[in-house]
Amino acid sequence: MKSLIIAVLAVAGIGALAFAQENPVADTESLVTPAATPPDRFAVWSAGLETECTISLGGDGVQQSIDVASGCGEVFAGLDRVADARFGSDGELQLCDAGGRVIVEFAPSEGFFMESVHPANALLALSEAGW
Repeated sequence: MKSLIIAVLAVAGIGALAFAQENPVADTESLVTPAATPPDRFAVWSAGLETECTISLGGDGVQQSIDVASGCGEVFAGLDRVADARFGSDGELQLCDAGGRVIVEFAPSEGFFMESVHPANALLALSEAGW
């Protein structure tokens, strides 16, 4: 009986070794690193549908100038009041009014460049314009 158990364990160990050699560990660092340079112009998506709303960023660094196309307030209330854009340390993007209050906050995502995370009812996403 001991011989049978040892034989089964040996076969299982050889199988696991072969599997590990054929399937290397994924490079998870590149999956969570935000893009170094965001696009200059975003298309705004609402509930999975592309809209006519575009957002253009200017400048480098944390705080950037922003230009929001007319009519964006119809896509999400408050987008027509955006006066400032700020990037956070984790790659999040905050669109703020002239008083510095956050209107909508985006975080890096899969499928889109960014998806809204605040407020919960925004259901917005950003892709590179012309994507």
